[in-house]
Formats: sequence, structure tokens, C-alpha cells
Amino acid sequence: MQLLGEGRHVQGRIDLAAARDDGLVLVDVKTSQHLDAEQARRRAEGYAPQRDVYVGPVEAITRREVAEFAFHFSRAGEHVAEPITP
Repeated sequence: MQLLGEGRHVQGRIDLAAARDDGLVLVDVKTSQHLDAEQARRRAEGYAPQRDVYVGPVEAITRREVAEFAFHFSRAGEHVAEPITP
């Protein structure tokens, strides 16, 4: 959960998290169907606010940087990962 002030907040649940030498890797699994690679990439771009909600609190709680975030579209078999930079 991320508190936004004035009684507002956003929340979500991270499906997978793992530690790597260069930081944490977070994965959110989506069950969207019938997506090709380009559609999955566009869908992942639309989920950017959700990604940001996860990255900030995870870094604050763990005191470690998130190195990579991915949306995995399980039914479509598409994995869209991106590095997270400061």
C-alpha cells in the first residue's frame, strides 16, 4: 500500500520477488489471453502506474533497489521485463 495523502491510497499485491546481486526483481503475473508480444508490451505500458506503486514501497521497506520489474502474461506465454533505474 502506498499512502498518497488526504485519505487517499493505492494498493496491490506482488506475485513474485527475488533477490539478485544488482537488486530485487519483481514480477506481476497477469492472466490475459490472446496477446502477442506487441500487445503484451502495450498492455504492460498501461500497467506502469501499478508497477510504480510496487517499486516505491518495496524499496522503502527492504532498503534495496529494484533492478527489474516484469509483467508475465501467463496464458499468452509473454514476459515483458524492464530494468528499473534511479
